[in-house]
Amino acid sequence: MHGGAKKIVDLELESIKNRRPEATPQNLTGLALSGGGIRSASFSLGVMQALARKNWLNRFDYLSTVSGGGYIGSSLTWLLRAKACITPSEKLADRIPPPDRARP
Repeated sequence: MHGGAKKIVDLELESIKNRRPEATPQNLTGLALSGGGIRSASFSLGVMQALARKNWLNRFDYLSTVSGGGYIGSSLTWLLRAKACITPSEKLADRIPPPDRARP
């Protein structure tokens, strides 16, 4: 790896370790939200709601999205930037209706 690229990778890992101290280059994780329009966006929302309920969103170091998954991924990114709550799961979980209220 060239010097400039290595510096970027090192700074990225340092940033991840500030949030997740146990992170190493061997145990980084990512969440991929696939494409498929509104159906994919709906499915991705359900996945992220389930992860938030279990307080697992903070386990991911990277987010990769395509098309419909991008709708939800960009919303999550915006939400994580908000300064109202402490953790990603708290931010999303507070906005999730209880399962009985979410049914038609």
